[in-house]
Amino acid sequence: MFKVTPKQIIKVIAGYWILKIMLLLTIYGIGLIYLSKPGPLSADKIVVIEKGASSWQIAKQLQQEQIINHNLFFWTISHITFKAKEFKAGEYEFKKDTTPKEVIRVLSDGLIVIHKLVIPEGLTNKEVVDLIEQQKSLAGTINDTFPEGYLMGNTYHYVYGDRRQMIINKIYSDSVKFIDHEWEKRDPKLKLKDKGEAVIMASIIEKEAILPEEQPIIAGVFYNRLKKGMKLQADPTVSYALTLGQTKLDRKLTKNDTRFSSVYNTYHVIGLPPTPIANPGKGAVIAALHPAYHNYLYFVTNGKKGHNFSINLSGHNSNVASYKKMVKNAAPAK
Repeated sequence: MFKVTPKQIIKVIAGYWILKIMLLLTIYGIGLIYLSKPGPLSADKIVVIEKGASSWQIAKQLQQEQIINHNLFFWTISHITFKAKEFKAGEYEFKKDTTPKEVIRVLSDGLIVIHKLVIPEGLTNKEVVDLIEQQKSLAGTINDTFPEGYLMGNTYHYVYGDRRQMIINKIYSDSVKFIDHEWEKRDPKLKLKDKGEAVIMASIIEKEAILPEEQPIIAGVFYNRLKKGMKLQADPTVSYALTLGQTKLDRKLTKNDTRFSSVYNTYHVIGLPPTPIANPGKGAVIAALHPAYHNYLYFVTNGKKGHNFSINLSGHNSNVASYKKMVKNAAPAK
């Protein structure tokens, strides 16, 4: 009968571990070369790793998306290095020629794509909603409605799968918080009934002023006209009267437009319109609550983003004539 001595057992065990260590070192050595070798990706690419995907499913997806070669080897190396269990779901951007080592780092560190959503100042509520709906990485629909003027321009960040309703709720709550805060600090000389009127005024200022430094001046013009019982005659209110903020008026206003019967048309009614005509920016809200004090009653564009201001109609007519002359001289000869 064949007898196995303790010495032979030790040799077998030692041989097993030597072979295992050699195999691991070989795999590790090959792995180091593999991990540092640029991958097959020929251009930057966005990939979404869904929640619940296993490390093997992730490896297969990465090869299908041509982020890596050899999904089995990638899966093996990520397990040997104990990184596979750290892979996180989300939206990832992989750069051209990215290495498997970098892919593992990105997935295990959860370096997901952070999207930036810029809400421009002066949009209507419908335009804000449309902009949010266009963000393909957001999920769900917007079910709630909000009063015009309370979805103020700002910059927001989100990740893949965030809810559209969550984003618009954040915009609304931030706007209300800012308006409430600024209302408490308003100029005590203002003759406004409530903060709602301040937002209405701010929305008109937002649509009239291009240069931020002119916002308090334009606010002062409108308050001067209100004090004298004059119509505001703000062109943006005519545009809103014609569209109610549901579409864009892609043409110049006409004289006939200013005669349009609407509570929003400040050529037609005295005082403020019943609601804001757009979502003002922070500067316009501050200007509405802290207007410049002066005697101006009129303003007209100077053709250079700013305006020329005047204290009476004759001065205004002169400014209008100067602007028309400038436009005529700038027109190409026929």
